[in-house]
Amino acid sequence: VNDPYEVTATCGTSSATADVVVCGISGIQYRRPGEAYQSVPIGASIFVPVNETVDFLASITPSGATWPDDSPVWSGDIGVPGGEVSETGDDEIPVTFSAVSPASDSPYTLTAACGTSSATADVIVCQVEKIQYSLDEGETYEDAPVPPEILHVKKGTSVRFMAVVEPSGATWPDGKPVW
Repeated sequence: VNDPYEVTATCGTSSATADVVVCGISGIQYRRPGEAYQSVPIGASIFVPVNETVDFLASITPSGATWPDDSPVWSGDIGVPGGEVSETGDDEIPVTFSAVSPASDSPYTLTAACGTSSATADVIVCQVEKIQYSLDEGETYEDAPVPPEILHVKKGTSVRFMAVVEPSGATWPDGKPVW
């Protein structure tokens, strides 16, 4: 911790001193299941799969300081009925995003605050909208039939598949989709 501020009160020959460390939020980190924490990029969104629980961690400044009572304060909209986050005093919170973002440029937000200092994570929640396929190195993709319909191909035919992300224009989270 950086050197604390020293506050002193005196009255005649008596005095009392208190050390004060002014704390704030230096950023937010997140981790998906099985992954290490990584920083939320400034000015960019993170992409997470629908119904996945993501751990968020508020980082304190100065490094090594202790959170003041009832800090940090978490708030935000996670896109579900009653989905307002409001939690106080835990530097780490798990959040499950159970609704797909309405658009790739309409993120849900999660903010950590300590006094007047804050950081926000913009989160785009995505899912597989549909699967498309292309035959024999073709450039055109068509929507794959939805069960109970079946795609029938001739033996020796090369088929390429592509998963389409929802919301349109979003980016797949790292390691997704899984085939």
